[in-house]
Amino acid sequence: MPLACNELDRCSALICDIVQSKVLRIVTQVDKKEARQIAAAVYTEVRAFCDMELAKLQGPRDPVLRQIEGIIAELFRLDPADLRVDSRTWPKPAARGMMFLLLHETGCSAKRCGEMGGVTSRTIKYRIKAIRDEMETSPELVGIYKTAKTRLRSHE
Repeated sequence: MPLACNELDRCSALICDIVQSKVLRIVTQVDKKEARQIAAAVYTEVRAFCDMELAKLQGPRDPVLRQIEGIIAELFRLDPADLRVDSRTWPKPAARGMMFLLLHETGCSAKRCGEMGGVTSRTIKYRIKAIRDEMETSPELVGIYKTAKTRLRSHE
């Protein structure tokens, strides 16, 4: 008998939590500095992979990202799931860029934004620059940005 969708999500989350805890335990038990650094890097990769896979299933686990995703999806008239996939069909690239810009402005590093969005930090920096450049010529994007910032402040 196949699992229902929400049961599958819980199972996936549990599996990821178990894997992350086991890798973290290995990191703390390793004696040599070089081996500990390698184990810590593996833990970071496992965590990023789990976050990305779970985000595909159930949306982001990070509450700030979930909030920003919801606001941006509403303002661009998209489904939040549309922001989790890379697409070149407008307005999805602008929406993802705006989402990463707002997330970055909340204090999230480009590396962490990339981990949560399933892209590299270089891509995050590029998208942030691209959306800022686009906002210089688009009053509509500036309006969306200001509205999103206001909504984020009101939720703090």
